[in-house]
This record gives sequence, C-alpha cells and structure tokens, in this order.
Amino acid sequence: MRDVMLERTSYPDWIADRVAAIADDEASVVEALTRDFGVVTAFAEHAIDAVPVSSADATLLGVRRASPLLRVRRVSYASAGEPIEYGEDRYLPDAVTFLVTASRESTPLTRTEFSR
Repeated sequence: MRDVMLERTSYPDWIADRVAAIADDEASVVEALTRDFGVVTAFAEHAIDAVPVSSADATLLGVRRASPLLRVRRVSYASAGEPIEYGEDRYLPDAVTFLVTASRESTPLTRTEFSR
C-alpha cells in the first residue's frame, strides 16, 4: 500500500465548531455535516492543474522533489452562498482520473483564473 494523495482543508468560522464536533474516524465530513447539522453542499468550484511537489510533500508521498502532482483546489458552498470549505488535494499523477461532463442543460464550462 502507498500514499497517493495529500488533502488539506480549512473551514470558515461559522462552521468550524460543527466540524470539530465530528468524530475523528468519520469517513466523510461532508456527509456528517449534512446528517448531523443539516449543512448541505449546494455547489462547489474545482480548479485542476499540475504543480511540482514541494520538498515536504515529496517526503510524505515518497517521490522526488519537483515531481509533478495533480492539484485540485475547491471551494464548497451552502445554498445561501456561504463557503463551507476551502480545500486543496494533491495527487500522484497515476493515482486518479477526473471526468468532467458538460451539456447544454447544465452550467457551461468556462476557462477562468481560480483565485481563492
């Protein structure tokens, strides 16, 4: 077994106490927030790019410094528009595949600079 990703997530003040109350062995913070506190993720923004691994992350993942990682930055929002979480995940490039589906009926894909 090998480590294939690093996840770093932070939460705004309005929800931090609820997140802190979730058991350490809970499989999904998102599911626990919905089930236990009624906080539902209405939508999220994801930015996906490639970055070189830092020295610290290279040690954690067992790869050479500056090796490429797939980075996914996200901001999740509740229905009223308040942010629920800010996250950044870094994956070894052979560990994950992302599928993005677009259609006329859904929100169109756009190319923008992710600035969060």
